[in-house]
Amino acid sequence: QSSKKGKAKKRSGSDAMTTFDQKTINEFKEAFTIMDQNKDGFIDKSDLKDLYASMGQIASDGQLDDMIKEAPGPINFTVFLTLFGERLTGTDPEETIVGAFQMFDKKNEGSISEDELKKILTNKRGDPLSE
Repeated sequence: QSSKKGKAKKRSGSDAMTTFDQKTINEFKEAFTIMDQNKDGFIDKSDLKDLYASMGQIASDGQLDDMIKEAPGPINFTVFLTLFGERLTGTDPEETIVGAFQMFDKKNEGSISEDELKKILTNKRGDPLSE
């Protein structure tokens, strides 16, 4: 069974790797690390709840469950990258992608300022990006 698991992981990873260049993969890795609040290598409901809380927001259990259900299983980096790869290659409508960023749009303005994005990406949680 573990060989099947490894095979599936490799297949998903190679699909994601062909979708993004190395710079983009590194950026997604940094985002994943920030989101993985408990540093266990997986993004789970608790990580998402903590992420929202770190931004001064409260997400309902239903919202968090819906986010987690989008993945076929535990969300490790390969699954995370694959989920974004599917969305960014056109399998999901633009509204879905926009929805993924709404959690950062605290004022519901439809955009994130450069300063706010820098603040999120250089947050002391995870491996912050440098200026």
